[in-house]
Amino acid sequence: MKIVASKEEQYQKWIKNNPLKKFTQRQKDEQDFKLEQEIEKELRFLDKLTIEEYNLTLKWEEVNDYCKNLEAKNNYGLVKRAKDKMWKVQGRSDFRKIQPELILITDDSDDFEIEETNYFGEKKFSTYENNQDNKELWECYRVLIASHAHSGVIGRSLKYMVRDKITQSYLGIICIAGSFHNLTVTNPYLFFDKTKELSNRNRDLSWHYYDLAPTHCGIGQTIIPTQPFGYTFNGGKLLALLCLSDQVQKDWKRRYRNPLVSMETTALYGEKKQSQYDGLRPYWNAVGNTSGNTTLLPRKSVEEKMMQWHRLRFPQDHFSAMVYKLPNGQDAKREKRGYIIEKVYKYFAKNNKQIKTYKREGSGYQRKGYVSPLYVNTREFLLNQITENELIRNYDYSVKTLTDFWKFGYKGDSRKEKPNQKIMRMIKSDYKRKSSLESQSTAKTRLNYTVDKLRQVRIVNKISWHEKMYKESKQKVFDLYADKLKEGRL
Repeated sequence: MKIVASKEEQYQKWIKNNPLKKFTQRQKDEQDFKLEQEIEKELRFLDKLTIEEYNLTLKWEEVNDYCKNLEAKNNYGLVKRAKDKMWKVQGRSDFRKIQPELILITDDSDDFEIEETNYFGEKKFSTYENNQDNKELWECYRVLIASHAHSGVIGRSLKYMVRDKITQSYLGIICIAGSFHNLTVTNPYLFFDKTKELSNRNRDLSWHYYDLAPTHCGIGQTIIPTQPFGYTFNGGKLLALLCLSDQVQKDWKRRYRNPLVSMETTALYGEKKQSQYDGLRPYWNAVGNTSGNTTLLPRKSVEEKMMQWHRLRFPQDHFSAMVYKLPNGQDAKREKRGYIIEKVYKYFAKNNKQIKTYKREGSGYQRKGYVSPLYVNTREFLLNQITENELIRNYDYSVKTLTDFWKFGYKGDSRKEKPNQKIMRMIKSDYKRKSSLESQSTAKTRLNYTVDKLRQVRIVNKISWHEKMYKESKQKVFDLYADKLKEGRL
């Protein structure tokens, strides 16, 4: 078992490697004035952008930083290798043949074994290795496929490459992280008795919840299908379902010694069209939109100056947020980057009206929230009313059942005489309406829509790949994505 040094010992070691600098009051004032002007200028720039333009700006910076780093390491060939390894469409019925498998990518120093149940229900032990190639591919897909820039994951996380067992090509990537304490759109769904008045709900919520949320509740932090799998067959819906799978639950238990009792996620937008999580009841349930009051993250150049200023001016607070590890070896602060940025904003906002607007309010930043209690009595467990041994599973979370639901929905495969009875027992009557999303969201239905839209039987391998942003000016990138910006989507 790894022994973690005390906070004081960790701090002294950090100080030794990062000696404190003494500043005169005049030097402090000069530093403050310079950074304050920089932040004020940055906020004026960001405030003029729409949500889509803001996200595209951050994405453009991320892609260029990532690709420059690959070239500096003489590793740019990774981009072509990643593209070649993506799943490709060969024919209309390809979705029927897909057998997904989750490849766990661990950051542990040692290899370890985890018991798995494969697509056919066969149990075996698989050894997970620190495969550097898988880690590099995962990061490449995250940067060059995802629409949004990524700020990293702090604390618990399970990263997966999702691969088709038959073709050995990649369907997408997943990252499950520990849930947030303050995801208010899902908290009432998980913790409160909805029949009670709002003013009485807090009486049900014990303070221990703040420890249970990140240890027993996961959040789908990254759920990204490769293309054209996502576009052609609603591949994002399969990945969303696999986040709930038996394997994810077992991996969480194996690595963190706690049962995983619920899963949450948010869509990219709230009021913009439907997301990949819609049409997946009873597994995923929409619970409303987030508040939309989001801190404006600065561009990287300004963020680095804010981080450096905070480290020099407030070394103890900086250490506690960025470096300090708890006795269990986990990072003490989950949202390191956001915490520092928020602290710096607040410091200057006290006397600067312009910086007081570092949070943007409005529906453009709202996100649709989704939650999936994995047990019938998830709420009772989180409120400390029952023990782990008393938990009752909600549904069948085998990879095969989840995959069948993605392929054919509640009706099952029309080529067979009977639909999947396990799925039929879960489905409520209102899901079966012809107009319901559940009847329109299967891979089979999506295929028919895609073929009709393309007006040809042969399916085109459409690839969404942000490599084209590299070495282009920001204005050129805005021009390249002009149509998507008008649509309100990247």
